[in-house]
Amino acid sequence: MGQYFVLFNIDRLEYISYDHKFGEVIFDGSFTSILQWLVKPIGYKPRPLNLMGGTRKVSDDERKISPEMDPSPLRNALGQLAKFPDEILCMVFDNVDTLEDVVRLGFANRYLYNIAYNVVQQRYLQCRAAWAGCRLLCLGDYAESRDLPPGAFTKDEEQEIQEYCDTVDNASPYQYFTKFCDLREPSMPRVEFSIIYDLLDCSDQNGAYSTRMKNYFWAIEHPALMYGTDQLWALCNLSKNEYVRLDAVDAVLGYKAGHPLSLQDMCFSVAQVLACRICWSSEPSFALCYTELNHKGIWAGDRFEITTLDRMEPPKDGKIWKDVSDDAINEAIELWKADYGDEWEERIGDRLNRHSLKMREYNMNMIRQRWP
Repeated sequence: MGQYFVLFNIDRLEYISYDHKFGEVIFDGSFTSILQWLVKPIGYKPRPLNLMGGTRKVSDDERKISPEMDPSPLRNALGQLAKFPDEILCMVFDNVDTLEDVVRLGFANRYLYNIAYNVVQQRYLQCRAAWAGCRLLCLGDYAESRDLPPGAFTKDEEQEIQEYCDTVDNASPYQYFTKFCDLREPSMPRVEFSIIYDLLDCSDQNGAYSTRMKNYFWAIEHPALMYGTDQLWALCNLSKNEYVRLDAVDAVLGYKAGHPLSLQDMCFSVAQVLACRICWSSEPSFALCYTELNHKGIWAGDRFEITTLDRMEPPKDGKIWKDVSDDAINEAIELWKADYGDEWEERIGDRLNRHSLKMREYNMNMIRQRWP
């Protein structure tokens, strides 16, 4: 027996449904879909708005004649728009709906191009880490309305859940969330770049500017270029100031992941470690051979993000970060030992080899697309 579990984002009112019981998806890599919503890319590097290369600057004599002239000839080429501060110009781009139109507006002027380049980066990064810092809960359909994770909900949220469950026959918190939350597809929606690529190909007059923008879009589609391959990453519990090092998970597998998104579809990763700690139900029914898994996870309803160790911000109130990698990883390992006995490492190894071949094929396809 077992119950169905759904991964809920309490703050964004979104959820990911796997349509299986916990014990059926914990071993197949399904939970790794959450990684793409939590990983914060290496960093946003804004492009200087005055960047132009070898173009001359406004001379002192010219500035004496026209004191209002900006030191950058790029900005002067804006005509009447040069009267507006950068903040106003950026607000104009913020109100442009599509990336295609952002790029079109950027090609109107090289100064505007630099703004467009930054806007493209910002919008992409906001999409990538959409769940970072949010309260997460892997909720079972046996959970009761008066048995919710302590501290996970506000008083108003708890009251609303209980009122719904009291007024609707046989209703549960699980049904409440699936009714009022938006279903989030387990996979990251691909940004439609084909239209933009065509637009850039037609922009020969922009030369190197068109090429740079195309290279950036290609980098977006290749996570290794956006997240790096030699960083030390950690799953951070922002509520309890605890973290799990991803290299500690790699040590169990004897495998260097490089960056978190290379763990997609992995049967054993930090995603499974997280799932074991944020699951919550009123009954311990997981469809697992392992019977000691805490059905009231100690991290249920906490806030999370995945970032590099050097970017972890100091906790508030003078507290310090606590490394719980060993304990958290051992909890996940026990599930494998219970189901597969002495062969658990071999089972993970077999699936890891298949995953490596799949990733190698994916990388080669990306290279062929970039350099046919």
